[in-house]
Amino acid sequence: KFFRRMIGVSDDVIFTEKYNQQAQDAALIMNANSLLHHHPKKTYSCYSESGYKGASHGNLYAGRWSSDCIDGYINDSGVKGVGHRRWIFHPFNTHFGTGSTLGKTSYGSVYGYNCLVVITDEGNLNSKNFYKTHPITWPTSGYFPTEFMHNCPWSFSLVGADFSKVKVIVKQNGVNKKVVKEPLQNGYGSNTISFIIKSELNTTKPIEVALIDVYTSDGERRNYEYEVIPFSIETETQYTKN
Repeated sequence: KFFRRMIGVSDDVIFTEKYNQQAQDAALIMNANSLLHHHPKKTYSCYSESGYKGASHGNLYAGRWSSDCIDGYINDSGVKGVGHRRWIFHPFNTHFGTGSTLGKTSYGSVYGYNCLVVITDEGNLNSKNFYKTHPITWPTSGYFPTEFMHNCPWSFSLVGADFSKVKVIVKQNGVNKKVVKEPLQNGYGSNTISFIIKSELNTTKPIEVALIDVYTSDGERRNYEYEVIPFSIETETQYTKN
């Protein structure tokens, strides 16, 4: 709920026993076989139909467990198209499920697996028309914590949009930053363009973002501009304590 509220989509979501069980069974399969696979085979240890349903309808994570995985799903570094992030941010999602395992390696280090079920039978499409023209961005426009910006692909989502011709421009202090667009990956929540800023950013100065030639679901060509104003939660907390 924290991240959904942070980006401005509805946080009226619930975790149900049905999806929690699917997620738990999926995490068990991953743990028992030391892998991540959205379509586990019936020959895998601890296989179950419930676990298959969870794995094929959920985000998967190795190395962390429980709520610690959410930060990783949101960051989505190294995942082309930031699909994990998009499912969590998908404005029509209303139901989720989560399950984790926890154990130790032969060397004594703690490890875990997680499944977060994100594709469910439920949903709320009341806001569909709104999100056809109002984007979901990460980082969000306005003030944004620097703690969530490190090594993180940026993303711009718009329901039904066509980003095949989009040009992404990022500026700071009037200077263009080098931007690399990631290959388009539709089919994961809302249509999204993700990009990586290769130039160094000053995390004390505003960052201007522009997307040129975004085609909305009705074929209209639009340009979008927004500004990200970085700030540090840790620094602000120190000021508050003082």
